[in-house]
Amino acid sequence: MSNYHNVSIIVATDQNLAIGKENTIPWHLRNDLQHFKELTTGKTIIMGRNTFASLNYKKLPNRLSVVITSDPTIATKYEVETHTSLEEALKAHEQESEIMIIGGGKIYAEAINMANKLYLTRVHTAVENPDVYFPPYEARFSLIKEESFKADQQNDFDYDFCELEAIS
Repeated sequence: MSNYHNVSIIVATDQNLAIGKENTIPWHLRNDLQHFKELTTGKTIIMGRNTFASLNYKKLPNRLSVVITSDPTIATKYEVETHTSLEEALKAHEQESEIMIIGGGKIYAEAINMANKLYLTRVHTAVENPDVYFPPYEARFSLIKEESFKADQQNDFDYDFCELEAIS
């Protein structure tokens, strides 16, 4: 796998790196959804088929949705771009200033060694019986920015917005 200068991962994890349970995000953080929207709007977002299914097969507004799948009918049925591999999708968009990898677990595991930036929301909770995890990242990335927030009426848990860069 090649390294790309323009590949970023965006993810929210619990304290054990859990990211999903039964194809849903296992918490509600309104500010994280807003943060995700701000960081991804106007960019190409790449996801696996299960992540696309978790979005009810809907494209996110003002973003080019790219789905990694072996099912060619998804492209025409849902008006998204599809590729059969992450590498193929990244090559198709290599001229863009920033490509956002948005999940899920298999795509993150493949992208973790290609990405040069990680936008991480650390959710201060431990999900019971999660079924999807983010891969360990600490040896590959270093923290460059962190903001901490307390739970409130619209955010169920304390959380941190972290920005990390790949260690060269």
